[in-house]
Amino acid sequence: QQTSLADHLRAMFEAVDGGDAAAGGLTSGGGAAGGWELEVEVVLPNFADVVLDTALSRAALTVTKGGAPRIRLALARRAREVLVRVAPAEPRAAGRVSALPLPPLRVDVRHSASGTHVASVIAAPAASGGDDSASPGSLAATVQLHEGLSYALTIEATATTLAASETLSVSSGTSDVRLTVRRASASLSLTCCAAQLP
Repeated sequence: QQTSLADHLRAMFEAVDGGDAAAGGLTSGGGAAGGWELEVEVVLPNFADVVLDTALSRAALTVTKGGAPRIRLALARRAREVLVRVAPAEPRAAGRVSALPLPPLRVDVRHSASGTHVASVIAAPAASGGDDSASPGSLAATVQLHEGLSYALTIEATATTLAASETLSVSSGTSDVRLTVRRASASLSLTCCAAQLP
């Protein structure tokens, strides 16, 4: 589209030379002598679910009769830092069990649609706070995810915890996701035998 944009700008200044600024699309701001301040932005009308990073896909430039500076715009999805919270499944009312710390756990992140691996982060013990997001035994980690996409977050089973998973659709308001992990359990049998006292 670089050629068509250049042709459009050229037509705009030819219209200015002919005294018809409106016909050339120049109806406000700047002037033919000092140049025209324009903002160029790349949009993808056929891909509504693709949210671009406007810091890369938008630029301002000054166009004069001598031409316009060459600009390069990059297309990249807008990313957000998402806080991954991992909490034990046991309620606080469970007493001592809910206060037991979870071991650091690896969280694998994949694209929901393609299954492509995106990242792996280690959820480590979170600092205690005033809300239940940092309850005793909880873990936390951060990961960069792109807006407009859905992700599958999984935690594999370990010797002390069961597997867990969660699906997340990232939007402009997404800030965190919560996974609940159950601890592994086992049966314990106690046998009491009478002993001969000395």
